[in-house]
Amino acid sequence: MQGVILAAGTGSRLKHMTESIPKAMVRVNGKHLLTYALAFAREVGCDEIVVVAGAHANQVVDLLSGLKLPKVSWVENSDYLIGNLYSLGAARSVIKEDFLLMNTDHVYHRSIAEKVRSQCSDLVAFCDHDRDLGNDDMKVSLDADGRLHRISKQLTEFDRGYVGMTYCPDRSLDAYFQAFDRVATEFGDRAMVEMVLGDLALNGKRPAVGDISGVGWLEIDTPEEHAMAESAVEKSPEDFLAVEKA
Repeated sequence: MQGVILAAGTGSRLKHMTESIPKAMVRVNGKHLLTYALAFAREVGCDEIVVVAGAHANQVVDLLSGLKLPKVSWVENSDYLIGNLYSLGAARSVIKEDFLLMNTDHVYHRSIAEKVRSQCSDLVAFCDHDRDLGNDDMKVSLDADGRLHRISKQLTEFDRGYVGMTYCPDRSLDAYFQAFDRVATEFGDRAMVEMVLGDLALNGKRPAVGDISGVGWLEIDTPEEHAMAESAVEKSPEDFLAVEKA
């Protein structure tokens, strides 16, 4: 399995914390967000990882060079100020097998890795059902078979919250990137990777919905969320994996 980590964002909502660094380089309990994503991808079973850099790409590349991790490479998304579909597009040419798509600003409890690994068979959008979802959360409605029907932040009726992680088996690569192309054509600079899941559902290939509920995870978009993440990880650092050196 390949891991694809989207690490191109500016993190503008973190305000002063990202004035001179990209979001991927923000520290939680002394460790960069990207190092948590790398460790989690490895724990799930990704034997090759591609990091998509963008904002302050040189800092991300320097971090990766210093870590000297085997089978970790990077690509650059020079269009990082527009929809994040283009970050996935930057990695498209190097995706050759089943892949796990992740964001760099999500820190997952280590026990979630086994939950993810055990459900990586079908094309899966990972979700939970035990959060209170706000306006900025990505919401998912299910069909009668429990598969993804719709996904959008604007849904007023929904069953799950998307957790920023998708698994695509190699047999679904063609269908996934056909949906990618349709979304890119329709939405242009506003295209987001989650829209690919919605397009698949709309065109008769509804993704399965994986469940990681019951443990909790951390998203770092604002100073308030960063403070909560700092507190949670500092309280039990052994529960949150982060790579340091190979």
